[in-house]
Amino acid sequence: ACLRNAECFELLSEARSQDVSVESWTSFAKQARAMAIQLVSGMILIYSEQQVLQVLKASIREEHTVYMDLVDVALGRQPLASQDDDKEEEDEDDEDDEDDNGFCDVLDAKNIFVVSDCTGESAERTVRCSLGQFEHCFDRCCPTQITTFRFCTQSMISGIAKRARDEDALIVFTLMDPLANAKMVEVCTTLDVEHHDLWSPLLSKLELYLDSKVSGLPGKTLVDDKYMQIIDCIEYTRTLDDGVLPNRWKEADLMIVGPSRSGKTPLAFFMAQRGFKVANFPLVPGDSLPKQLFEFPQDHVFALTIDARKLSNIRNNRVKTLKMSSSASYATVDKVRNELNWCRKLYTENPRWTVMDTTDSGVEETCARILMILEDAGLQKRTASPSAI
Repeated sequence: ACLRNAECFELLSEARSQDVSVESWTSFAKQARAMAIQLVSGMILIYSEQQVLQVLKASIREEHTVYMDLVDVALGRQPLASQDDDKEEEDEDDEDDEDDNGFCDVLDAKNIFVVSDCTGESAERTVRCSLGQFEHCFDRCCPTQITTFRFCTQSMISGIAKRARDEDALIVFTLMDPLANAKMVEVCTTLDVEHHDLWSPLLSKLELYLDSKVSGLPGKTLVDDKYMQIIDCIEYTRTLDDGVLPNRWKEADLMIVGPSRSGKTPLAFFMAQRGFKVANFPLVPGDSLPKQLFEFPQDHVFALTIDARKLSNIRNNRVKTLKMSSSASYATVDKVRNELNWCRKLYTENPRWTVMDTTDSGVEETCARILMILEDAGLQKRTASPSAI
């Protein structure tokens, strides 16, 4: 609240209010900021830095919700609730919290430690996918903080477990070394730390099914021919990013088209890491389309679309990052909406293109949908994706 007051005072200072001098508003801003720093310093002395950060992040999320509610009321999208309505909502929230047994308490922000004796990528990705099942309460509560410990050795286990105990963290581990695995279980049990062995149950099942023993060695990505093919896919995708070298598009496995900032490049690189050569082309109303686009196998063209307001927000962030003029029409909702309408008309004229709406789907989900389409079409990727536990 003190920082918000500081920002308000600074804005009022810039507006040069006639009732109060600029110096007064500037002084108020400095005092409010000093109070905020003093308050946070006191909180850190009483609680841990991690706890303070979690509570502050939760407060910011709640503040964002309040802002959105105010905008909805101002635009008439929802009525302004009375104090009685607020009280009823608070009572309902209390009842919900009781039903959840306090599971979604903002002050009970949870730490998750991912521990691996290799890169930890697979384990962290699995945990994040699992957390996706709880995102219905993440916007206002249940914040989580994932910390990944990579290339963990036996000598590191006790320190990690003690920190987990101090921060009340859950340890999710993938330790292929049997001795390290056993030590993690022993130390966590001794220190009463919640822990979960992510891979051992699956590996035990696979040993029985395959009638073979695991190597017990941390996963490694071998720099072999398959690995180099992946590098080749990534390099091709990088070189042909943003519509360049159309004469080389015939080498690509698929083509991604869409308006600026709709997610073409991240999706292209994500697909490249899975063994596909990908070209992408930005669609701009009024610009001529290269003939190579229509010479490319049309069933392998994926056309992106997105909600106009979301795309406008993405472009506004881009404008701020590049410090472009605020008067540029590039990011305005009207400009974006006109571009999207033009793109949809183009998509309709090319019915063999597959249209993908990226508004509410991440890169992984969009990639998975494309993979399903390509598999149904019989297109195989050039090689298996490298992975390590």
